[in-house]
Amino acid sequence: MKYRLYALVLLVSAMLMQCFAEVLNFQVAGKVRNCVVYVPVGISKPAVVFFLHGAGGSGASFKNDIKADVIADREKFIAAYPSGIGGNWNYNDGSDDFSFMMALIDTIDSRYHIDRNRLYVTGFSMGGGMTFALACKYSDVFAAVAPVSAAGSACTPKRRIPVLLTFGTKDMYTPDKYMVAVNRWVGIDGCASTPNVTRPYPATNAQSKVTRLSYGPCADGTEVIADSIQGGPHEWPMDTRTKINNSEEVWAFFKRFSLGKTAAAHGTTAPVTFDNFTVTYSSGVIYLYGINNLSKMRVLDTKGKVVAMADGGQSSILFSNKSRGVYIVDASVKDKSFSSTIVIP
Repeated sequence: MKYRLYALVLLVSAMLMQCFAEVLNFQVAGKVRNCVVYVPVGISKPAVVFFLHGAGGSGASFKNDIKADVIADREKFIAAYPSGIGGNWNYNDGSDDFSFMMALIDTIDSRYHIDRNRLYVTGFSMGGGMTFALACKYSDVFAAVAPVSAAGSACTPKRRIPVLLTFGTKDMYTPDKYMVAVNRWVGIDGCASTPNVTRPYPATNAQSKVTRLSYGPCADGTEVIADSIQGGPHEWPMDTRTKINNSEEVWAFFKRFSLGKTAAAHGTTAPVTFDNFTVTYSSGVIYLYGINNLSKMRVLDTKGKVVAMADGGQSSILFSNKSRGVYIVDASVKDKSFSSTIVIP
């Protein structure tokens, strides 16, 4: 009996040793950079997911927080947790962090022979900002991205890219600012402006405070998804009782895309964006900015029913007596119309 128990302990120990995390250290632009890399057993030309921490964090601490290694074990992808210099990311043009990420991909590839068509990046807060920046600059490198609690800025990527954006209605920014980012990528990816709405998400959890907006399928096989968490703070959500396990949601989104299945580069023509068309909500009023000579403005619910309307050039609508949730704001200028989605907290 003792022999069998000893043999079992050896077997379990051997299995655990095959799944390991290592710290890669190398120099980029004269500075020592590092990344914690978790490598499951039994991988063969694996996908890689890069998880970018928030301001003041590190790859090691983020690894501990979001528990993605369990998913990597099950799904057989490499989980990489790089660290920004001084706990921060610099996503300005010319930043060494871009060189670091590209060198990191090459280093991991040389050691584990990865599938370069299945590289993904996600990040929280400042890491989410870096995720957006990588989507803009290296859309031909990453197959899909998933920023969390970040808004990003306007850009013209080399190719359309699938995007999953997660935020709370009590987050660092207002829901309006996050929805500007969502609508921007809806334009970039050539999606229809009206989403499919799942509330609660997942539909099987009546206690969930999550609303999912799904735009797609979009041009070139892409998709844009926004998960809005009612009352959600500035966080990477993990509580499946009333929210979602965001680590699971990110991988479920990523694994549906690869560079071979989504768009090739679509040239240098600037995509249609919503940067000059902004919808905000404050103190019971919906405001529209960025469109002159407005002829009509209306608000629809997710079933297409008009619930409010303004005529005669008005760019605001009183909305204090309406239920919280997701609405579509439609604006018309002569023979042109514009649509944007807004979350009323």
